[in-house]
Amino acid sequence: MVVFPKNFGDPADITSTPKAYATKFFNKLTEAEKWELQQDLLNAMLNNAWGKPDSRTSEIQDFKKNVGQFCDQLICKQKEQGLHYELHKNIALQRRVTTSQAENIRTLKDENADLAKQLADAQGASSSLATASTELENLRSSYQDLETKLKEAELKKEQAEKQLAEKNSEHTREKGELKLKLSVDSETIKSQQKELNGLRKYMETAEQHWDLLNENILEPLGYSEERRNLFPRDDLLQLAGDDCKDLISASRKICYNLSIKRSRTCDVRKLIGKMDVLPELVTDLQASSARGAAAMALTMCLAHHSDLDLDQVTTGVPPDADVSALRMQ
Repeated sequence: MVVFPKNFGDPADITSTPKAYATKFFNKLTEAEKWELQQDLLNAMLNNAWGKPDSRTSEIQDFKKNVGQFCDQLICKQKEQGLHYELHKNIALQRRVTTSQAENIRTLKDENADLAKQLADAQGASSSLATASTELENLRSSYQDLETKLKEAELKKEQAEKQLAEKNSEHTREKGELKLKLSVDSETIKSQQKELNGLRKYMETAEQHWDLLNENILEPLGYSEERRNLFPRDDLLQLAGDDCKDLISASRKICYNLSIKRSRTCDVRKLIGKMDVLPELVTDLQASSARGAAAMALTMCLAHHSDLDLDQVTTGVPPDADVSALRMQ
């Protein structure tokens, strides 16, 4: 807490004014101390102007002060947490770097130990210092060659990885195109299967219709199976149609010659009905023609033979009559 002089805020004393006091101490304080100083200055000015505050106002000021302290502590705590987080992150990073460096140092020490061992063995085995120096130079050159080859191998590895990535991307693209083509082919196969099923149903229906045509038209027309096999189906249908037309035309001519009404303009069903009654009509015509011929013969007989017995003629020749004598007459 900032302690103010007793004559703080006295207009008679220039050094005790808030401005002079602030100029002297304000720039050296922290943010929390500055805020506390501002509150104390404000309270001191209010006390000089209006007197001491009552207990409730004092409680409010204390509450504001406590709230400000809490906010400052909260801000400090947040900053402290942020610093702790950065510290832990830097420590972890430094630990990883240190571990990596330690592994590199260990590897280098092992390599140096191997090289030192090789050097010691070379020095112990060689008969002279010149031979050992030569072998050492050879080892160094070999080591440099190995490093060069290692760099080349790493470069080739990078190039191979790059080519592998390109091939993988190309393979992925080709795989996508293949899936798309398979889906299109599947749709095409489904449509073709659907068309094939429709064609199969059409062929089955056509075969059924052909069987019905053979049974109901070609066989009644008198086309035997051997004759049907001599012609293609289209030609056979054309021939059967022509025969049906000729048969209908002949039926119409017969009905017309027999004076049957509307035989040339009626439909086929009515023509069939007229042809059904045609045998009875022909029988009646034959009977009427025979009666007319008999009447004409009797008239001629009466004209030539006035004494002719009609009862005998109409009832037939008696069993005891002499037909030869009749012929002689």
